Amino acid sequence: MNKQHIDPMKAKVRKKFTMYMMLFAMMLQFTYHVGNTLGTNPYLKVLFALLPVVPFIFALISFAAMIKQDDEMFKKITSDAFILTGCITLVWTMAVGLFQRLNLLPHFSVYTVFFIMVFTFAFCYTWIYKKYR
Repeated sequence: MNKQHIDPMKAKVRKKFTMYMMLFAMMLQFTYHVGNTLGTNPYLKVLFALLPVVPFIFALISFAAMIKQDDEMFKKITSDAFILTGCITLVWTMAVGLFQRLNLLPHFSVYTVFFIMVFTFAFCYTWIYKKYR
């Protein structure tokens, strides 16, 4: 079995990224379910709503550190995946917005768009990775 050696620094950054994204997902669910029970204080609601943003920012910092440590091919794959994800998301969002404006689709949460963007990035990254291999 051929195992590739993973640099310990890369493994550490990937573990941090995974930990922060899992913490973000848990805090997002917690905020979503508990947020309406906070009463009428708008400042408390704003602070509570921004709570999941902190681990997400740390996850983005870890993701940027992972990209900095990769070689040129993986940097190109990642940048191409981001560009393709941006284009697909732009077209998809415009079409869905027009469909909602014409009452052909019901309105739905912004969280749905975020998760679709993440899955689109994963699909684009996998597709471009296989294309370059």
